[in-house]
Amino acid sequence: MLIAALLRWPAQQRHNMLGVAALTAFVMLLIDLAANTRQEALLFLGARLLDTITGCLFALIALLLTWTGMMIIRKSGWRTAREGR
Repeated sequence: MLIAALLRWPAQQRHNMLGVAALTAFVMLLIDLAANTRQEALLFLGARLLDTITGCLFALIALLLTWTGMMIIRKSGWRTAREGR
């Protein structure tokens, strides 16, 4: 847990995904430590894994929608704020 906690900030500086992975590892190890029984730990770890997968899916959907929107804007000839006038 200590290694995951110490690596979180440098990993975050390198890439956001690495920071999230270090934080997820820390939380999973903390759950394993704090759980009273092995069954309880597995239940909480499964819930955390489901939460992580759900978050990844929402992020992928948002990226897809952003990419699709940008393609529509470019094909229509509109200029975005980044492209200037």
